[in-house]
Amino acid sequence: AVLSADTFGASEGLPAYLTVTAEIPMGQVSAVPLHPGEAQKIATGGALPEGADAVVMVEHTEQSAPDEIAVLRPVSPGENVMQRGEDCRAGEPLLPAGRMIRAQEAALLAHAGVREVDVVRRPRVAIISTGDELVPPEEAPGPGQIRESNGQALRALVLRDGGEPHYLGLARDDEQQILSLLRQGMEYDLILISGGSSVGARDLTSRLIDRLGRPGVLVHGVQLKPGKPTILAVCDSVPVVGLPGHPVSAQVVYGLFVAPLLRQMQGLSPEPEFRPTVRARLTKNVASAAGRTDV
Repeated sequence: AVLSADTFGASEGLPAYLTVTAEIPMGQVSAVPLHPGEAQKIATGGALPEGADAVVMVEHTEQSAPDEIAVLRPVSPGENVMQRGEDCRAGEPLLPAGRMIRAQEAALLAHAGVREVDVVRRPRVAIISTGDELVPPEEAPGPGQIRESNGQALRALVLRDGGEPHYLGLARDDEQQILSLLRQGMEYDLILISGGSSVGARDLTSRLIDRLGRPGVLVHGVQLKPGKPTILAVCDSVPVVGLPGHPVSAQVVYGLFVAPLLRQMQGLSPEPEFRPTVRARLTKNVASAAGRTDV
């Protein structure tokens, strides 16, 4: 810790010599004020002694005598010093409402002595998988069967986005099984059901969702590939999203429709403040289907 004026013009060829008068232990305040021509040893994060207005990094000094240092480069007033109120000023809000508490925010709150804050309850999300061809991950699939994976993926995605996932189970393409799980899902804040959303005789999801409450299905099918057979519904104030059974399609639809919804349910903006992106150039032409404009 130094008085910056004592270092003006210092260089390796013509150092500024200062007398070391004290060493300040961490967590303590120096009892000795600093006078012109003096320096005091201080650790990173230590309290500046009275009379000092800058800190010279130890790398820019040399020990010229037991109680003397040579300063090899000048410092300006306030250099290497954190000013009072630099993190936050008295009376100013620490965090705005609607900010997710990450490690950075938790550290700021602790630094200000705040132990508790009011937060939004995590949305409770019911997850349902459907399909005659599916078996649980722990079972060996037979001919024409595959292991169910959307339930695992959706649980991980919901957890990542701040929700509380609840896997209600795997239903066959049976009206009573699916309806029973959907009615259980009405006890939650959001229902995600994968499979059974394509238009066909065996696809029951859309009409069963309509039986849960008003207004029911709002959208069945979106101009999206993959993910065209998506279902968007609201049943007695509970949002319901029908995702395609194909794992890639389900995760694409989740990212476009479910993730923003979960963020809004937590008081956040639909899109995150920072989304990693990568610019790429196609190495070959990709032909669009007739009558379709691809973006």
